[in-house]
Amino acid sequence: MPSGNITSLSMVEIEAKFLINKKTQIGDALQTIRKLGYVATEGPNETLCDRYFDTSDLAILRAGWNFRSRQRRSEAKLTLKASGTRVGPVFIRDRIDQLLSGPTDGCGDQPAGAVQAELARNSNGASRRELFRVRVDRRVFRIIAADGGDETIVELALDRTQITPGDSTPSAAGKLELTELELELKEGAPKELHDLATTLRDEAGLLPARLTKFERGLQTVSYTHLTRPTTS
Repeated sequence: MPSGNITSLSMVEIEAKFLINKKTQIGDALQTIRKLGYVATEGPNETLCDRYFDTSDLAILRAGWNFRSRQRRSEAKLTLKASGTRVGPVFIRDRIDQLLSGPTDGCGDQPAGAVQAELARNSNGASRRELFRVRVDRRVFRIIAADGGDETIVELALDRTQITPGDSTPSAAGKLELTELELELKEGAPKELHDLATTLRDEAGLLPARLTKFERGLQTVSYTHLTRPTTS
């Protein structure tokens, strides 16, 4: 039996992603952030274990979503993310989270909740299979304005990521490893995140990522024709 649903949350996810090719870029990015008047406070490191699922004809993806289960310490969660748009270095997407009381297998029946309801609308009862797995070793910083007023709050994450094919895709070639810097807006105006990301691109010389982790996972399991990002 799948674990029971605890709570569901729908939101708009606004984040910027950059590829990291050398260690000095992390220090350069933090230095630039502090020059802009922010304080960067490091939090605990964490490991995220994600598994992505879809039907054999990719019905969930074709409906504009990707579906994953996540294990993070003792927390289990289901998530649907919309394809969304990319504006410069910033990705903007609708997201639905559903917290669980314990782990669940994304292939089988899901606990009642917002994610399960959306899956039912889009997959027509078809069985799902695991596409790929993403393991992220994450170093986290909380970014806030130095004056401590009513300000933007951003989570900065340095992600060392490994993507491997799922059990149902044994013919896919190898694995993918990469390091990314992500900035996710937690509170405040989207313009603040866009301005911060643009400055990191222009002054710290960071390279914006063209693809999300999900799109890179599709490449890993050879769905390359479906990984074109939406831009504006």
